[in-house]
Amino acid sequence: MQLPPISLISTFSKILERVILKRLLGHLNQNELLTPRQHGFKKNKSTTTAITQLVESIIDKLEEGCIATSIFLDFSKAFDCLEHGLVIEKLRSLGIEDKEADWFKSYLSNRKQLVELTSSSNGIIHKIKVGTVTSNKRRTSRICAWSSALHSFDK
Repeated sequence: MQLPPISLISTFSKILERVILKRLLGHLNQNELLTPRQHGFKKNKSTTTAITQLVESIIDKLEEGCIATSIFLDFSKAFDCLEHGLVIEKLRSLGIEDKEADWFKSYLSNRKQLVELTSSSNGIIHKIKVGTVTSNKRRTSRICAWSSALHSFDK
């Protein structure tokens, strides 16, 4: 069983993350940097709209006499494997520059995660520092940034 990390951040940080996410998504939408096939984290889009679009596309291709194929990718754990420098580079390529890019770099830097394991047999607590802190809001912005890289595959 794999449990998601719990992010213990202040209320101020949670509010700040929401504001930044709203502005980042606004920038990506306004500049049409997200592929139209992006369904996650977009208003009026869902897994239902994604499946509907996929089925319609498959039917259209089959009616044209083509062979239809699909590739399904799960990015839910992908960010944990990326160097933060790559994320900043991608954000810069999407027009997030100067102070804004520096803010993201600062926000992602020097983050630590503490995993606490309790042994049920002897009650000993083991603390291990690993990886970086994750949060759904930061993960959302990262996945949105990655999705634009897939835009070339939509054709």
